[in-house]
Amino acid sequence: MFQDSGGVKRYDLTGRDQQPHTSQTTTTTLSMASLILPSSPTTPIYQVHPGPEITDEILQQCSELFSNNYGIWGKTPNGKGPQAWLMYISGNRVKLSASQLRKQFILAPENTVLVVCYESKEDGLLELVGHAFATVWDYEGGHIGWVTQLVSCSLFHDITAIGLVSSHSSACHALTKYADFPIQSVDLSFCCQNAKAILTTSPVEYVKNMELRGSLFEDNCLSGAVSSAFTRFYVDHVEPLTALAHYKAHGQWLLGDLLEGHEFLIILPILQEVGP
Repeated sequence: MFQDSGGVKRYDLTGRDQQPHTSQTTTTTLSMASLILPSSPTTPIYQVHPGPEITDEILQQCSELFSNNYGIWGKTPNGKGPQAWLMYISGNRVKLSASQLRKQFILAPENTVLVVCYESKEDGLLELVGHAFATVWDYEGGHIGWVTQLVSCSLFHDITAIGLVSSHSSACHALTKYADFPIQSVDLSFCCQNAKAILTTSPVEYVKNMELRGSLFEDNCLSGAVSSAFTRFYVDHVEPLTALAHYKAHGQWLLGDLLEGHEFLIILPILQEVGP
């Protein structure tokens, strides 16, 4: 249980003030989890939205942020996108509408949270600069917190594992910082032993339908992948591969190569209770 000390503010989401919260570290109490919003030397403004309270208005803002920043479609082997509900045109930006965000990422509202980050501009207006959807569910062996769409990492309380898939190596590094594991020293045996059980029990459809790939899961794998998921997201990899090359050059990588239509898979055990 978190305590109100050291400048940490505790409040209940079901009766919280709807105003944005400044960058002072803030702990939010949910029946399913607790969140710690990051502190910063600058002045980002954070808001926490539990699943049942996520409005169409905030989803529209997230849709615009995603569609303008996520990435560009590459070429797929069959000329089709990964899912029928995604508008796939090679060379165009990957886009998701507000209704698609709700349908794909808020299937279990009571176990879902959205964290948004705003930046105050010179004219006094707020600009959405980041968001993260995350969902928790039980699997045989524990309680998983899964970041379903990562911009900034929102963290749960009372979970035994945390995971994500991403084509960006920096996102995987961010997750290892939470679990307090340097990525180059992560023991992948936990991921190997639990990935199938975690994915197949997910209430998030696209997570449930991922196919495990790489030498961690496949015998005689020669693709160069170690821990990956075949998500059929054929986004352009120019930027992710540049970041990946940097981490590899500094010996800070162990998840293998990034293949077309795939994303890195990382699942880490959480051994201690999360606290401020």
